[in-house]
Amino acid sequence: MRTLFLCCATLAALGLFGCSGSSTPNDAGTSNDAGVDAGDEVSHTISVSGTVALNPIVAAAYDAGILTGTPPAFDGSPLYIDEPLTVIGSGVEAGRLVTSSLDDSGTFNVPEVPTDPINIGLVGTIGGLSPDAGFAACDADTGTPSFCEHFAPSASLVWEDYKPTADITDVPLYGVPVAFTELLADKLGEAPGQHALDQGLVLGYVVAPDGGAMAGVTFNDQGDNYNVRYFDDDFNPVTTGGATNRYGMFAIIAPGQPDITKPMGIDGYPDAKCHFVGSTPGTVFNLVYDARRPGIDCH
Repeated sequence: MRTLFLCCATLAALGLFGCSGSSTPNDAGTSNDAGVDAGDEVSHTISVSGTVALNPIVAAAYDAGILTGTPPAFDGSPLYIDEPLTVIGSGVEAGRLVTSSLDDSGTFNVPEVPTDPINIGLVGTIGGLSPDAGFAACDADTGTPSFCEHFAPSASLVWEDYKPTADITDVPLYGVPVAFTELLADKLGEAPGQHALDQGLVLGYVVAPDGGAMAGVTFNDQGDNYNVRYFDDDFNPVTTGGATNRYGMFAIIAPGQPDITKPMGIDGYPDAKCHFVGSTPGTVFNLVYDARRPGIDCH
């Protein structure tokens, strides 16, 4: 992977960056070999395709019975392709390139994503613009409101190498049901009516070299807002010390804007490299550390 800029970041300083194309192959199985001439006025488009699934940590919570019931279906859920720098500087609507929807196939294919407006990359977001409409705590006495069964605005990386010049394939997008964020809110002891999404949330997943979850790893303390929270195998927060649990999980509540001078990496796992970390209120960002799809160089 190349430079990670999050849709859910609020880094106005990124507007100082000049962005250009690259001829380096990316981790999605595509290459930027085509190139774009600086004076080319032709409107370019690409397609973005891949798979959609529950975040593996959420799936594990259902499998373990910690989350009960049936996971929500993706069928009919909105899918947005956004340019993160524009989102950061001018808002979600300004950065929205394509609006589509998901079916029940487990795959997606979004054609004709315009590349001219792309500055630093692309993110895919499953779910609504904001949880504000009808967002209230689940009521066990009267039944679970529909929002508890649906996906929170769940952002995942699509492309992080400035302006793509070829179709992007094999992209994984992960959904996080609001029910899981409410589970974390309950475990963290938030007051009634408060939600883990209120301040923004990073849900992290560490993948071992064999492709399974990687337990027992810790992160460095780079970045002012990178307050990493660890949880036990029942998703209870660990108050002292801690490391990723059997599900490879960590979380960051209210990370704010990413510190682009201090990417966050894993102690003793250099092959996964580093990522920048950030989130805005109302969004959960799926952040995966995986040596098979490594991040940027750590510094």
